[in-house]
Amino acid sequence: MKQYSLRTMGLEHTLPIPMGNVNRYIKFKKVVGTDPLAFFDTSEKKLQTAIEKSQFFESGEIKLVFSNEEEEKAVNGQKQSPKKEVTPKKEKEDVTDVFTDVTTFGQAKNILTGDPYNIAKTSPTLSSPAAIFKQASELGISFPNLPEGEE
Repeated sequence: MKQYSLRTMGLEHTLPIPMGNVNRYIKFKKVVGTDPLAFFDTSEKKLQTAIEKSQFFESGEIKLVFSNEEEEKAVNGQKQSPKKEVTPKKEKEDVTDVFTDVTTFGQAKNILTGDPYNIAKTSPTLSSPAAIFKQASELGISFPNLPEGEE
């Protein structure tokens, strides 16, 4: 899965992405209404390629913010984030996922609502910074660069 971001003033923004002789329209949606970034997630390889070859991506209007495919390299020199680092412990159930590049609550919410956690975007467990930290702790997830007490 890859996640892309786009700066927008509205709650959502649709862009045409050329795929062969036709355009595929993709909708970027905000997770938090006050966040300037809207996000679009896809696991479809052909669509990922089309997005990364589009004028919007090449100009920097669309940015790659997350990829869970470890073997991928940075696309067009852009830094991939958040990077997932797994810290093994003695017992399997103690494995902690550490997301060092997560610096906003919008990014943390995207991690928690995506695979493999799949928490509903409207869940009360994601309604505040304290709730996000609590939910992450319960799941064995760490966001060490996420400022506590801010949204």
